[in-house]
Amino acid sequence: MSIPIRNETFGTGEVTLRSEPLAILVPDEAVHWEGCCHVAFVRDKNYFAENSFKVFHTRSIRPGIKANGKTEVIAGLLPGEVVVTKGSGVLRAELLKGNLGAG
Repeated sequence: MSIPIRNETFGTGEVTLRSEPLAILVPDEAVHWEGCCHVAFVRDKNYFAENSFKVFHTRSIRPGIKANGKTEVIAGLLPGEVVVTKGSGVLRAELLKGNLGAG
């Protein structure tokens, strides 16, 4: 449907650049900037195995569009991987502490 717009009138609209039904979306709080790249913390696949360490991996990601509290991940994550959201700031602090080195 086409609606004519008069000169010097205002309106709102939405421009869709692309539509990706299989996009990987994570909550905004799962994505952190580390000075050189964006990272997310991913739960190890053996997290629930007996006698295994409870490990989270730092994964470099390439974020895409942000909307409605979610961030699209273009590269760096696989579908179905579990990312840390709540408490990810604690993991980030530990990562930064480890990068300080000996003073």
